[in-house]
Amino acid sequence: MTNVGIASLSLFKSTEFIIRCSMLDVLCSMFISFFSLIRPAVL
Repeated sequence: MTNVGIASLSLFKSTEFIIRCSMLDVLCSMFISFFSLIRPAVL
């Protein structure tokens, strides 16, 4: 493999990692807002 191929592969991996982290962040914020909506009803 050339250096360009390795660089593009690592860039793809980091981009995939960032996308997964942002998706998890969105899920976490949705879960937190959902939980904060439900919690007053439970209490």
